[in-house]
Amino acid sequence: MGLFQRKNNIIGLVIDDEEIKAVEFIYKGNELKLHAWGRVPLTDKEVKEGVIVQPDGVSRLLLDLWSKHNFSGREVITGVANQAVLVRFAEVPKIPANKMAGFIKFHAKEYLPVALEEVVWDYSIIGENLDDDSSHWQLLLVAARRTMLNGLIGALETAQLQPRDIEVLPLSLLHLLKGVEKNQVVAMLDISSGMNNMVIADCGVPRFARMMSRNLPESYDLVAATAEQGIGANENKDEIRCMVGDIINSIGYYQSQKAAKRVEKLMLSGKNVLNRNLVSALEEALNMPVMVVDPWKAIDFSVRDNVDATGLDTEFSLCISLALSGLEGIDQ
Repeated sequence: MGLFQRKNNIIGLVIDDEEIKAVEFIYKGNELKLHAWGRVPLTDKEVKEGVIVQPDGVSRLLLDLWSKHNFSGREVITGVANQAVLVRFAEVPKIPANKMAGFIKFHAKEYLPVALEEVVWDYSIIGENLDDDSSHWQLLLVAARRTMLNGLIGALETAQLQPRDIEVLPLSLLHLLKGVEKNQVVAMLDISSGMNNMVIADCGVPRFARMMSRNLPESYDLVAATAEQGIGANENKDEIRCMVGDIINSIGYYQSQKAAKRVEKLMLSGKNVLNRNLVSALEEALNMPVMVVDPWKAIDFSVRDNVDATGLDTEFSLCISLALSGLEGIDQ
């Protein structure tokens, strides 16, 4: 949900509960080059469940990341995923586009359980429902609390960085969809520190999104215990079982919706997803194909690496997806 002007530097930046990661591409003519990438660990719990709680500490780490890994750009595309972010899907009467914002403001309480003055919000028309006697627009609504965003923006600005755009992280995963997946019903899950991000898309159109805390409540109903088998001794088995339960419940909720289609596959990215045992366990528990995202396949044109990209893999999928959102606004 953003408009981009042509830029030479495109940086995707992700801040989670354990580390800060970034990837920078430089666009020259028809050639895209990987210019810099890197990560720095958090040192003192500066972020909790996706929310920056120590902005000064995050700023220092950002300065360290930029210095150590030779990033050249100062504008970043970053994202948020935490309990201060709301994603809603709704249907509204088919009214003229220029009246939609006013309609949403007037009916805000029906769609968003917060006062609009407390959040930054946006919407997108993602489809049309023609099943009823009168047609309706299908809307995607997003909102984020201003206080949370101010903490993020303040940390960036103190580190002499400017947010070019701020996306909702689970929705940003859709930039990685290419080829056959753009014509399927797919679930995408990025496993991060603090929050797991999930989106379900039908032919590339988001139909469900969820941000799931990785903190385990004591009363959590641990389901899909078959996900335990094959997991290494060092894995948190309760967390694996809990994650599988979240996936099953999320897909089940989505598929219970009117006109929802069966999810055809799960696409994984993020931490520890290269563990083949994890993939196999998820396939058995979910009874569907599970694949690990290769973020490089989402880039349609040649990427000429002028830096060592060893280790730049699926753990950087969110960073690359955010950068891709900027590339979509570039005429190639």
